Amino acid sequence: MATIQENISTLTGFEDIAKVNVLVELTKKEVENYTKRIYDALLMDNILTEMVIFKIAKLGNEATKSLTYNDTVQSFMVDYPIYILRGLDELKKRVRLV
Repeated sequence: MATIQENISTLTGFEDIAKVNVLVELTKKEVENYTKRIYDALLMDNILTEMVIFKIAKLGNEATKSLTYNDTVQSFMVDYPIYILRGLDELKKRVRLV
């Protein structure tokens, strides 16, 4: 079974493993903060992989919403796509008021 870093490198073609490792660690903390849960690899590895792939795409031009060459205007997506946000919301710890 491949590691998260290997999967990300395979899917993106991004070979800088040091940067991938940093992005994975930062994103794990982000998942924990958003979901208010301790990181659980079985539940969260898939969404973590998607989030890191999105962050790597932001490093290039793949995460641009619009790109104009004549006027050299670029606007980047600043938030995660809906499918990632939905995945995070499903993992979020629900607080019940009694």
